Amino acid sequence: MHNKKAFLLSIGTLLLSPLVFSSQAIAQETVNVLLQEWRIVTDVKEVKSGPVKINVQNRGRETHEIVVLKTDLPHDQLPLLPQGGIDEAHTGTVIDEIEDVREGSRQSLSLFLKPGRYVILCNMTEMENDKLEVHYSMGMRQPLIVN
Repeated sequence: MHNKKAFLLSIGTLLLSPLVFSSQAIAQETVNVLLQEWRIVTDVKEVKSGPVKINVQNRGRETHEIVVLKTDLPHDQLPLLPQGGIDEAHTGTVIDEIEDVREGSRQSLSLFLKPGRYVILCNMTEMENDKLEVHYSMGMRQPLIVN
C-alpha cells in the first residue's frame, strides 16, 4: 500500500510540475508608451523575448497611431515613401499596430516578440495648414531591443 501511495504521489507531481514551470515561463514584459507632439516616450528601452504588453496613452492633441516594426535598420533612418511616412512593407516586419489613438485615449497591444531590434513609431501623415506633417519624420519613433 505504501508503494502505491508513493507511486500515485510521484505521478501527481509529474502531472502538476509543468503547470508550475509554465506559469513562471509566461511572465509578461510591459512597455508603457506615451504619445505627444512630436515624440514617443517609452519607460523601457529593452525587454526579454516572449509575451510583451504595450500600453499606449495619447497625451497629445492630435490623433496618432502606434506601429511595432521589427527591423535591422536604425530607428531614425527608416526609408520614406515619396508621399511621406515610412514604407512599412519594405522596411521590416510589422508585428502589429493600433490606428487612430485619439487625444486622451489609452489602448494596449499584447504581442509575442522574438529577439531583435524593433521600432515603435507613428506613421501618420496629414496635411496641416497646407503643409505635409509626417509624424515619423517629426520625431515620433523609439527603438526597442528584445533579448
